[in-house]
Amino acid sequence: MKTYSGYVPPRKAILPDETGKAIIDMMKDVLMDVPILDLEFYMNRINLYQDELKFLGVGLGSDDVRRLVANWLNSLASPGMNKLCTFSLLTFINFCRGRNMIDEDWLDVVKDKRWVKTRQGYNAPKGSILLPSEIEAETGLKITNLPIVDQAFYGSRLGSFLSELRLLGVTYGLEEVQKSIAENMTLTSNLPSLTGSCGLLILKCIRCLGSGAAGLIIKIKYKPWIKTILGFKTPSETVLLDPRWGALFNALQVPAIEESYYGDAIRQFTDELNAIGVVVDSTGATKMIGARFNSLLSSSRLAPATTMLLLGCIRELIPNMSLQRSELKWLLCEKWLKTRHGYKTPGESIISGSNWGPISFFVDLPLIDDAHYGIGIYKFKDELQMLGVITDFERGASFVAKGLHSPIQPELFASDERCRKQMFETMKGYKIPQECVLFDPAWERILKRSDAPSIDESFYGTSIFLYENQLRDIGVKVDPLDVCSLLSGLLLSLSDRGVITSIYGFLNKFQWSPKDQDKCNFQVWIPGSKGTGVWANSQDCVLHDRKNLFSSRLFCLEKFYKKGLLPFLSSAFGVAENPSINDYLLLWNSWALRDNGQVTVAVLLLLGVCGRQLESTGRRYSEAELD
Repeated sequence: MKTYSGYVPPRKAILPDETGKAIIDMMKDVLMDVPILDLEFYMNRINLYQDELKFLGVGLGSDDVRRLVANWLNSLASPGMNKLCTFSLLTFINFCRGRNMIDEDWLDVVKDKRWVKTRQGYNAPKGSILLPSEIEAETGLKITNLPIVDQAFYGSRLGSFLSELRLLGVTYGLEEVQKSIAENMTLTSNLPSLTGSCGLLILKCIRCLGSGAAGLIIKIKYKPWIKTILGFKTPSETVLLDPRWGALFNALQVPAIEESYYGDAIRQFTDELNAIGVVVDSTGATKMIGARFNSLLSSSRLAPATTMLLLGCIRELIPNMSLQRSELKWLLCEKWLKTRHGYKTPGESIISGSNWGPISFFVDLPLIDDAHYGIGIYKFKDELQMLGVITDFERGASFVAKGLHSPIQPELFASDERCRKQMFETMKGYKIPQECVLFDPAWERILKRSDAPSIDESFYGTSIFLYENQLRDIGVKVDPLDVCSLLSGLLLSLSDRGVITSIYGFLNKFQWSPKDQDKCNFQVWIPGSKGTGVWANSQDCVLHDRKNLFSSRLFCLEKFYKKGLLPFLSSAFGVAENPSINDYLLLWNSWALRDNGQVTVAVLLLLGVCGRQLESTGRRYSEAELD
């Protein structure tokens, strides 16, 4: 029979009605050369012979066209099926559904064929997952091995056929997908590959399942999949950060959920987090902090830096919340503060201050060990007091009675190594005894207290002078010559002209001289303009330069210091009184070179000065020496 595609047997020819023509036109991109009878060839009278055509096997009407297309699509439904064929198949199903023309048997066959492109290869529609926009495919693939439809392959057009996909057995819809993911969840051992979105999806699945989430919870409860500030942890090891506790979690290394990893959305799942064992309430957080604190104490003592960080956190907490001592019970009952008597609870410890200074030398008190913590511990006096540390005599009376030594024994200082390491408050900050000066008021007409590391009398009280011998025994500089030795060692670290001059005056007053006789290595301060200056080698200095000839080569000290101090600078630091013969000769040579060997008035003047210098020495120099 004659068709638009040529002659074919009757059983392969087809005579469609209007619906059939619509189907063929709809499928024209995938159905090529459909053998439709050539109506023009048969002069449009072929329709009059329906029964005869049917007897011959010609396909008639829309039903036969539908079967033809269905069989054709069925043959195409296989791995590797392209997008065009896929959308044609979905379009055909859409057309048939709208006209109640679906062949259920054909549909069942198509459901089981592996023609849907998923992220894990081609899969049958039945069992495949089409993720809603709320869930990213990458997220789903990290926590499940489900065949997720490759939406990147099909593009956005796939969203136009959701009803058809569901009819074919594809799982779609947020609730359905979450249930499917929950039932097939497999957490990877490659924890760094888990993203914050993965964690949130797991929590969404728990919420979706509701009371039916028990199986999923058991599956994930004991696996380290929650990202914390200390890495991945199991839910029971984790706490949802309570904003009230500020940086305390960091200070004690409590594994709090890393909210920057999950975003603010994590706080929308407190019920789900609680269900899997995460600590989400303040009471639980307090217990976890206490447990972590005790764990640190049992494994090792708190490092000074950790203690300071802990106190800093408490300082932050006080203005931000109504912090109660009961909430810090874990701090109050443990022996974590280092004192002179070892580790003590806050209530068994004393923080040193001006009121404790005088008696701390003859009363053995459990003072917090500032040699261990450094002077920074005193910044936290208020926080320590809140924790129960004793700051006043009234509360510390019992400790004074227990620790009293009477009469005062020098051995209390000399034999106690802790005293030798104790930091004293001085005019220059906290210092060990060997770096301190017990300043005699009689020295004030020569030296200011603030010019030296003098023990702060206002801090310890005037009674500090009663313990002069004991202080000397533990290394404090009490005698003038010992003070001189200490101050001379500090000179090179100074740059204040007034202080340096005062120290020179003090050294001169007590006739200090250095133990090292190699004076060529000594330095002398040369003041400059606007408070500046430099330290110069004593060999580059002279006391006098009467003709001012050596200003470019030597520093003349009489320009900077009073006459009475000059002999001391000479004897102590080896500064020459006048320029030497060698200095004159070097200067003469430099002038001669500058003036191209011509004898100038300046050179003649120098010759005169040099001659008088030679005469004053009473020595005759050979030509070789003067060359």
